[in-house]
Formats: sequence, C-alpha cells, structure tokens
Amino acid sequence: MHLVATKPAIRPMPGLPGGPQRKIGRILLSRGLVNIRQLAHAATVQQTGLEAEGVRRGERLGAILLKLGYVSPLHLVRALCDQAGHVGFLLFGRYPVEPPLARAIPRSLAHRMSVLPLVRLEESGVLIASNRQPAAVVLARLTRRLHRPVEPVTVTERDFHRAIDVCYDALEARGTTPVRLGEILVRDRLATIAEIDEALAESRRSGKPLGEVLVAREVLDERVLYLLLARKHGVRLVSAREVVDPREAAPWVAHLSPTYVRHTQVLPYRQAGGTVLAVTSDPTLDTAPLAEALGCREVALQLACRSEMAKLVEETCRIAAA
Repeated sequence: MHLVATKPAIRPMPGLPGGPQRKIGRILLSRGLVNIRQLAHAATVQQTGLEAEGVRRGERLGAILLKLGYVSPLHLVRALCDQAGHVGFLLFGRYPVEPPLARAIPRSLAHRMSVLPLVRLEESGVLIASNRQPAAVVLARLTRRLHRPVEPVTVTERDFHRAIDVCYDALEARGTTPVRLGEILVRDRLATIAEIDEALAESRRSGKPLGEVLVAREVLDERVLYLLLARKHGVRLVSAREVVDPREAAPWVAHLSPTYVRHTQVLPYRQAGGTVLAVTSDPTLDTAPLAEALGCREVALQLACRSEMAKLVEETCRIAAA
C-alpha cells in the first residue's frame, strides 16, 4: 500500500520483451494461454505428426496448438505479432487489424470473400481471418491484391459478417493510415486516452515529440518508449555506450555541423563497406543528407534512448572540436 504518492506509477509493458526473439510456446505459456502439458504434447506431435488431427510432422508449433484446440486463432495471432515485434495493428473487437490492409481489401470484397485482413508477418505472409476455409481461387486473388502470400486463420465467430462491419466502421472513422504511437500505448494499456490527449496538447504547444512528453510526465518509462519506437520503425535498439566509442565517432562527427549533430542526436561511428553505422535517438531521421555529408553510399541507423545519447553527443562533439 502506498502511503504517499508523489509520482504516477509507470506501467509495465506487456508482450514487448527486450532481447532476442522469444519462441511462440514461451509467449503463450507466459500469458496463461496454454499449459505445460499442452505445450509438451504439441512439441511431441511436431516431432511425430498426428494424422487424426491433420498435423504433418515438422509443422509450426503455433499451427499445431491451433489444430489441437489448445489456443484460439486470435490469441495465436496476437502472440505471433509479439514474437515478430509487430506493433502496427489495432484491436477492433477481438480482431487485431493492420489498418493499411483495408485499402487493398475494401469492405465489399471482404464480405464477398468472407475474409478480414489481419496483419502482415514476415514468416507467415498476410494473415486473413475467415469463418471457413477460403477456396484456392480466393487465396490466389488475395495474394495478387496484397502482393504477398496469404495464410487463412479460421475463426468461430457466430456472426462473422457483423465483425467485418465493426472493423470497417472503425477504420472509416479513423482512416486507414498506419497506427500511431498514442494508439499503440492505449491499445496495450500503457497509457489512458486522457493521458494521451493531455500529452498531445502539450506536444503541440511545445513542439516536443509525444513520446518525450509522456516520459517527462512519467507516464511512460523511456526504455519502453524506445523499444516501441524501434519496433514500429524496424530499427535495432541498442545501448549507445556499449556501441559507440566517442573517440571512434569523433572523426565522423567532425564532417558534420555540431548544431545538426546535437539537434538530431546522431553519432556515425564506423564504416562497413559502403555503409556507415550510426546511432540516433530519432528513428525517423532522413539518412540521405547524412550519407552525402559523410561521402558514403548509405547510413544504417540504430536507435538509443534520448537521455543516454545527450551525454554521449556532447562528449563526442568536444573530442571532435579539440
């Protein structure tokens, strides 16, 4: 029990662990969606196959858990998103949907084919929900529209077409643009709608990014913010001190304006072939001007927390100016 509350509690970040990619079984187990016995049985079936359930030897563990009835289709999709570090979706009812996919599969076509586009995952292609196994011609048409392989996920919705309308109604209200940071935070219960609205108002007044405002208000832990940003923009999150030696970075920084380096918090530090490696706190940084200034083919960005970069940038700029 807290006797004195001087700071708002910083919420934990469910489903977004750091470090290497976790196995799907561990994710499902940690959430209580399967138990040890079920996981062990599915692992055995993966080695041997199970003709009665239509499971071939060597199938993916998630697909086996699904066929055995140990996990629901939509719980599996959420776990696959977490495993892949994919955050660009919203929940409409029980359905995780990536809004831009709705541009490729409009509502009328979704009803006609009895499908709902869910998310894009590298290993699985595009996951599509359906209340029946889609015909081969339907899968081929969807593949052409989405320019990626399609994998159906069979759901047991009583009124699936009503679920399709709920999703498309929500998408029409917000648009089909990619998911924004505030929406991700509300979706994963890392912030409330009120906290996001207040932070957005301050962000507009001050010109500071939303994430920076939320960290300053102690609504969000800085490391959690940058892990989300790294996954949203597809860059690697690193500890800047472990990656960058200021003495190694200083000769590269000497080619740049100190004002630019401090404003963007970017530290180029090593070359690999025609690519220069750089660490920054801005995942949206335009690398074309940086590559031109450094005389390299391209710049590969890694992401680090703003507070960590601030001290490192100053130290490197002092060495570069000496």
